[in-house]
Amino acid sequence: MMENKMILTTVVGNYPKLTEGPVSATNVRQAIHRRDVGEITETELEKIFQENTSRVIREQESLGIDIITDGQIRWEDIVTPLAAKIEGFKINGLTRFFNNNVYYRRPVVVKKLEWKSPATVETYRFAKSQAKQTIKAVLPSPFTFAVLSEDTVYKDEKTLVFTLADILNCEAKALEAAGAPIIQFDEPALVFNKEKVTLAIEGLRRAMAGVKVKKGIRTYFGDLSGILDPLLDTDMDFIGMDFVSTDGNRKLLAKKKISKGLGAGVVDARNTKLEDPKALEALVRELVEKTPQLYISPSCGLEFLPYASVAPKLSRMVEVVRRINGKGGCS
Repeated sequence: MMENKMILTTVVGNYPKLTEGPVSATNVRQAIHRRDVGEITETELEKIFQENTSRVIREQESLGIDIITDGQIRWEDIVTPLAAKIEGFKINGLTRFFNNNVYYRRPVVVKKLEWKSPATVETYRFAKSQAKQTIKAVLPSPFTFAVLSEDTVYKDEKTLVFTLADILNCEAKALEAAGAPIIQFDEPALVFNKEKVTLAIEGLRRAMAGVKVKKGIRTYFGDLSGILDPLLDTDMDFIGMDFVSTDGNRKLLAKKKISKGLGAGVVDARNTKLEDPKALEALVRELVEKTPQLYISPSCGLEFLPYASVAPKLSRMVEVVRRINGKGGCS
């Protein structure tokens, strides 16, 4: 039975950029287009980024999310914002993002990569200044970063992963110095490349070396069958798993407990259908017995959803967790 164990709610990372309805902030994608065609300046675009970041933070807090993000408002995708600041990358054309009907701009390694300065610290500091709740920092893992990139220089996957790991380690340490209490490395590529789990873990270890704040990885779009044990044998504080797109992770934990925090993606972030509260509560009650600390969240980033679907989904998630935690909540 659950005794004195508080379940925390969080989000994976991004928020929808295509707002609609009575929203008191400008549509981000429209604003970026207007900047690109010269209708607004970089300064005006930055103001829009800040307005939307503040709005997203307020929304998460008003919905009762315990650990929030800045919504990654400036992030067009998971790797471009970092790649654009790393010397040696060129940003290429659009490529499909895993098995989704969305696209990202693929970074191309055109010369040896070098970290010159933080890419995310100033935006994290701004978000932190706007937040009342704990706000975590999110970075791509070195393995996912490598998979999503095209390499014309190193021509060796391990070398590229380790090079990116060292760069991400600099970024993570800079975020830690800026006050980030949690650093999450997003790892969607691993579930599609399970045979490379050793390389992915070696990259993560390098990326997290010397980082003292709470840290871990977030997988999504699939299950961790065959690779969960190696991930547990690391010094990560939490492991994020997808319980929506497959029942594989639920089966993995059916007869197993883990010693790390579990980030459980239980709300479908790629489907507008609202979760059944009884089924959701049953799953959360099952998972809370499997870990010393349970973090409940959507299954992946929220950008796959229409903006209008986000608040009802997060509200349902919060209501269920509050009810289990003994803090009320509506059926």
